[in-house]
Amino acid sequence: MSINVGEVLLNLWQKSGFNAIFVGFADGGWQNLVMLIIACVLLYLGIVKKFEPLLLVRPEFMRIHRSYIVNMLQIDELSPAGVHTFSGMNLPVSRLLYPQLQKDYMKLLFAEREEL
Repeated sequence: MSINVGEVLLNLWQKSGFNAIFVGFADGGWQNLVMLIIACVLLYLGIVKKFEPLLLVRPEFMRIHRSYIVNMLQIDELSPAGVHTFSGMNLPVSRLLYPQLQKDYMKLLFAEREEL
């Protein structure tokens, strides 16, 4: 059994998000490209420029795991197993941080309601 490397690479390219950017550029692929650029800039700022403390000062951001900070306004579902965001991401939640996340999330939701 032989493996055609060209076919494997073509298949990988076709199933990647990068292919969607270039093939469907006129049909909205440019929006994906803009979001990728924004994500890379934010990642750079967060890691290299140490912007993490500036995020955590804001009440809607909270560290939920040693590797994750979440915008609580983007949480779709919250459970001890993790956080599901409106964008479809599933993020783990530390067992030690879950009670505080639950408390702060409810506080933020009711604070948003009172402002309306």
